[in-house]
Amino acid sequence: MSTSTPQYHDTFHRFIHLPWDIREQIWKFALRPSLPGAHIFKLYEADHHGRHGSRRLAVPDSKENSSIGNRNVHVTQTMDNPSTYLTDGGLWTACKESRHVIQRHFGLSKWRSLYDKDPERFRYKAIQKLDMPAAGYLTGKDPYIFTVFPNRDLFILRPQDISMIEEGDLSWHTHIGAPWQGFDGFKQIALEYNKDWEDLCFGMHCPLHKAYMKALITLGFHAMGDKLWFIDYTLRRRHEAVAERSHERKGATFYLEGQRFVEVECSPNSLKNWMYTKRVQGEYVEKVVRYGLNSMTFARKVRCLFLDSFEGFDALGYELPRQVGLLACESF
Repeated sequence: MSTSTPQYHDTFHRFIHLPWDIREQIWKFALRPSLPGAHIFKLYEADHHGRHGSRRLAVPDSKENSSIGNRNVHVTQTMDNPSTYLTDGGLWTACKESRHVIQRHFGLSKWRSLYDKDPERFRYKAIQKLDMPAAGYLTGKDPYIFTVFPNRDLFILRPQDISMIEEGDLSWHTHIGAPWQGFDGFKQIALEYNKDWEDLCFGMHCPLHKAYMKALITLGFHAMGDKLWFIDYTLRRRHEAVAERSHERKGATFYLEGQRFVEVECSPNSLKNWMYTKRVQGEYVEKVVRYGLNSMTFARKVRCLFLDSFEGFDALGYELPRQVGLLACESF
């Protein structure tokens, strides 16, 4: 009897000998589900002199290099990044067969052909098509092709500095979801809520606070008539509300690897089902928040500022964002 240990291999070398229908099914398992995705991008200055139109998107910094002032990190890092665009992006470059599968799945050539026939007519209709994809390209040591759906996905931006947000077409500068691609910009934009922003609600006399709020308002008008979202990672469902969530009003939901962002109503009654938390010895416990100083209040405040500022942005041709929304993150 042999006592040798069986040898296992990480690579299956006979994949190409499988029938095509089986290979195709295997490739399709690597594709993202047909759900609204969530994509995290760092927004940075390609031109360090801050010239207008120099904003670019990059994969977010890893936790070790998350400092806003650190401009020397690799712009295509994928650590600590659960974004949907990483789910199947590797299929673009794995081999010819995988590229064929993902091209056919997203139908990029079909959409491009329709656009080339009549760009103006196509653009008018395309902004209503949730399933129209856009492809991007991240340069760096390991170039990476990714795919997003500008009309339905959530774009989570991590600016190097929130005050860098300025008037103009953000999608045009970042080359994703731009009008010349047949889109009308990003429909859903999100920022990760920072508790330091709570002071902005009551400190508008401070020049720095004014600059930050102006940047948030400007970003809201980049959301092209839909929503500007704030994500608060400290919000969690109360245990008694988990069993009842199937009966709740259907709100917006965006999916990423192992998690999803779900809409939280910004009303006092929301705290019956949701609570603010902090981690204590590895457990989430409820955190007492000061009245009027939390993400729900902040979202309502920004919405009021949108309404007050609309006249100036209307003159520039912007649409008024319908709402300011709040999202919580939960396992999925």
